[in-house]
Amino acid sequence: MATFLNDLRFALRLLAKAPGFAAAAILSLGLGIGANITVYTWTSHLLREPLPGVARSGDLVVLANSDSGSPAFDMSHADFLDIARETRTLSAVSASRWSTLNLGEEGSAQRLYGQMVSGGFFRVLGLDPALGRLLTDEDDRDGAPQTVVVSYGFWQRKFGGQPGILGRSLRINGTPRTIVGVAPRNFGGTIGGLAFDVWLPLRPHLLSMDGGEVLTNRRNRCFFVMARPRPGMGLAQVQAEAAALGQELERRYPADNNGMKVKVLPISRSSQGVQSLAAQPLVVLTIAVALVLLIACANVANLILARAAGRERELAIRRAMGAGRGRIVGQLLTESLVLGLGGGAAGYLLSLWSTGLLQRLLP
Repeated sequence: MATFLNDLRFALRLLAKAPGFAAAAILSLGLGIGANITVYTWTSHLLREPLPGVARSGDLVVLANSDSGSPAFDMSHADFLDIARETRTLSAVSASRWSTLNLGEEGSAQRLYGQMVSGGFFRVLGLDPALGRLLTDEDDRDGAPQTVVVSYGFWQRKFGGQPGILGRSLRINGTPRTIVGVAPRNFGGTIGGLAFDVWLPLRPHLLSMDGGEVLTNRRNRCFFVMARPRPGMGLAQVQAEAAALGQELERRYPADNNGMKVKVLPISRSSQGVQSLAAQPLVVLTIAVALVLLIACANVANLILARAAGRERELAIRRAMGAGRGRIVGQLLTESLVLGLGGGAAGYLLSLWSTGLLQRLLP
């Protein structure tokens, strides 16, 4: 231990006498390590918690239809209702679809992004409002008042964060809707790459748009169905039940559901999730930062070799004074360890800033 401490003090003195070399080596390693920490941290978080602002979002699953081995696609509203009523493995199930909406009067309307959601949407996500309340089953029924929940960002931009917005009216697609709540600050919706402004009750909105034909047509599979398993229920159990329910729906409605299977996917593999959108760019980015770290290590190795060439006299004197080969190697390794620790610290500090920056660069 004493020998190592002596080597450490000597290494620090040597590096202090060559600040240019030390700074170049630490900066090179810091850039390479920081880039890799950033990409790994962001990718890991994206897979474990794919929905920002939603606690335990990695537990969520997506129910989708599939026929003849085709990739999974969305589900009809009628099938969603049957599954929601009959499931025993899911604690809550929701359906949603998104659309661009118009805010205000014709001729001066502003464009909004909105999600039309079933009454169980926010219950599945387990969210608490920043203000007021969120949508419930009472909002998503025939004859219910036209209500709306606005995003935290929209609340700040449009109303300056005023708490008195509850009960005020927004004219969306020509229909007055009463604001009943504000979504949590970090929540932007469930579709990767889009930050939504408003959430509307699904059934009243579609009834006002086209008479609700899409709600009853089992062949119109345009709803994103998301669910949260009950405690203790694994993906295999949920999938087994979903397969059985799919067979039952096929038996009941052969004209509409012939050959239609029900698949269960982790939300990280959702066709509408940011994982799907970012999968290929993330692979390219991972390879790129690995190459950056490799280049950084090669640069530092060249710097160390160039510096070692200038230390031949010093090393020769140490050998002449009785220092063994192992002793000299230990000293050189200690110097490299100091550089590595410095580069690691610099990389960690860089990643604290760049991880948040990468999140903001999403489309």
